[in-house]
Amino acid sequence: MKSAALIDGDIEIAVKMLETALDIAPEFYRYDGDPKLKKYFPVKLEIAIELSGLYNRYPKLDLNNAKYEALIRELFNEKSMHYLQNDLESIQKSHTMLGLIYADRNVWKSTWFAGNAIFQLENAIKFQKRIESKNPEKFKPVPSLYQMLAKGYQLTNQTEKEFQALVDAAVGYLDLDNLSMADSIIQKAKNITNRDVTYRQKLNELSLITNMRFKIRNGSYDFKNSNIESLEKTITESDLFKMTNFKNDNSFLNRQKFKILTDMGSASSELNPAYNYPLFEIKALNYIDKEKALGNYQDINRLNHIEGKFINNLDSENAISISQNTNAVANNQLKSWSLNSGGYQSRVDANPDLIVAGKVYEDITKGSSVKVVNGLDQIQIRQGEVIIPQELKDKETIDETKIQRVEGVKRVRIIDKM
Repeated sequence: MKSAALIDGDIEIAVKMLETALDIAPEFYRYDGDPKLKKYFPVKLEIAIELSGLYNRYPKLDLNNAKYEALIRELFNEKSMHYLQNDLESIQKSHTMLGLIYADRNVWKSTWFAGNAIFQLENAIKFQKRIESKNPEKFKPVPSLYQMLAKGYQLTNQTEKEFQALVDAAVGYLDLDNLSMADSIIQKAKNITNRDVTYRQKLNELSLITNMRFKIRNGSYDFKNSNIESLEKTITESDLFKMTNFKNDNSFLNRQKFKILTDMGSASSELNPAYNYPLFEIKALNYIDKEKALGNYQDINRLNHIEGKFINNLDSENAISISQNTNAVANNQLKSWSLNSGGYQSRVDANPDLIVAGKVYEDITKGSSVKVVNGLDQIQIRQGEVIIPQELKDKETIDETKIQRVEGVKRVRIIDKM
C-alpha cells in the first residue's frame, strides 16, 4: 500500500502506511518463538529505515524532526530491552537498524556517544561476530555494513579504520559472489596508505582470490586441455591454495576454495569432453564438508552440480533440498548447511553419501592416473555402505579393505551383479 501511494505521488499516505506497519511489526525476539515467523528476517528493520528516510527526504511531513526523534527514542528503548534479555540477535538487528538510519542522515559524529552511525555499525558487526563465534551455522555476510562504516571512517578522517573496513567488506562480497563489487573495493583499498601489516597481507590474499575467480569466469584457463591433472595442479598448487590461515578465518578460505573448484569443474564439464572423472568436484566437497554455512544461494547451484557428478552412485530420492525452517530438529541422516542471505534463513540438506562418494572416488584413484580408472559410477553407496560389482573390483584392482577405512564408510560389500 505504501508503494502504491508513492507511485501515485501521495507521500503523506505512504508515510502513514509505514507508521502503521511499524506499529504492528513484530519485535525481533518474537521470530524465534513463532512457527509462522521464524523462517523470515524481521520486517521491522526495513520499515523503520524506510520511514526514517521518508521523514528525511520530505521534511514538511516531520516538522522540527519530532517524528524522527520519537522513532529513534522508541528504537533505543527496544534495544535496551534486548540487552536486558541478552538476546544477541535482536541486539545485532537493533544496532544495524539504528546504524543504517543514522548513516542515511550522514550522522557520523555526535555529542552523545551512541547517537551516530559509526558507533551503531561497529556494534552491529561486533555482535554478528559474537553470534557466529558461538554458532558457526549463523554465519551471515554483512559487507554493506563494512562498506558503510568505511564511508564514515573516511568522512571522520580515520584512514586506518577505513582501510580495514574496506578489506572486510571485500571479504563479504566474495562470499556473496559479487566479484565486481569486491574488486572495486579492493582497488580502492590499495590506494590507501596504512601501517597495518596484517590487513595489507589480507588485501593481497583477497586480490589472489578475486583474480582467480575472474579468470575462471572469463574463461582464461585452458579448460579444453586433455591433461586435467595439469589444470588441477595449476589451481591447487597456486599461492592461494597454499594459504591455510586467512586472518584466523579458515572458513572463509574453505568457502572460497569450494566456489573456485566447483566453478572449475563446471567449466571443464561444459568445455572438455575428456573431463569424465570429477577431479575438481571431489576436492570442492572436501572443503565445504568442513563448514556449517554457505555463502549465498549460488552455492546451492554448485552443490547441485557436484551431486550431478555422483548421481549414478546415490539414491535419487535423497537429492539436495532447501528448508526455510532452520529451527527444526536437524536430521542426523543428512549433511546440512545453513544459509543466511537476503530476506530468508534457510537450511540446505544433502545426502551424506554424496560426501562419502567423493572420498571413495578419491581413495580408489590415489596413486593412479584419473584417466585410467573407469566405471566408478557403477559403485553404489547406501547409507554409508559401499557396494562394488565384482567385475569392476577385478578389472580396476580395487582394494575394499582400503575403502573400508575411508571416513564415513560403514561397510564395503562386493556383489556379482548390480
